Amino acid sequence: MFERIIINRQNLTGIPLDLGFLAECLVFYEKVRVIADVDTFRSLVRCCGPDELLELLTMGTLEIEFFENITGVSSVDTNVGPLHELKTIGSNVIQYPQVSRKLFDELTAPSGRGANRLFNRYARLIERSKYTIEMLEEAHADLLDRSYVPSAIKSLLSFLAPEYSIPEPLIFRVDPVLKGGTYKITTNIDFGAANASYHEHTPRATHP
Repeated sequence: MFERIIINRQNLTGIPLDLGFLAECLVFYEKVRVIADVDTFRSLVRCCGPDELLELLTMGTLEIEFFENITGVSSVDTNVGPLHELKTIGSNVIQYPQVSRKLFDELTAPSGRGANRLFNRYARLIERSKYTIEMLEEAHADLLDRSYVPSAIKSLLSFLAPEYSIPEPLIFRVDPVLKGGTYKITTNIDFGAANASYHEHTPRATHP
């Protein structure tokens, strides 16, 4: 048996985690840690069952690290064109207490019996974390790698927007400005067409 493995979200759309893969990991590894966002946590609780998942957490076989913020890109128009910066984004609706409270209320409705028990027991076992600026800084080298970025963008477009015809050659160049940390993008991607294909498979986000 191997010692431990860490699993991040596996699918950007649809079911975030392959439960068959998770089950295999639980068989072959002493400890399995899942890096969870809101969708991953909800999916695990609903698909595994709240009590069954709680048993795995209590045994220490499974660990869940819940991230209470997300990463994103902030863009601003300037006299040299749009500039982009990596950011962390937080909101009350993705904080663990609010997410878990709402989920357990839904699962025990209409009686509500057991919601407090689940909420309190899970709160003692879930590790809560946040993405930091220092973590984002580690991604800067990848952004400036001109052999890696176009290949990564092409793979991402093929997966998320399969109907979109990727230009050949694909241009996607990232240039640092303002002493780094802020970037200018040069590309021939038609984002309108790419987004149209993406939303054929993924509903547009709604705000709770």
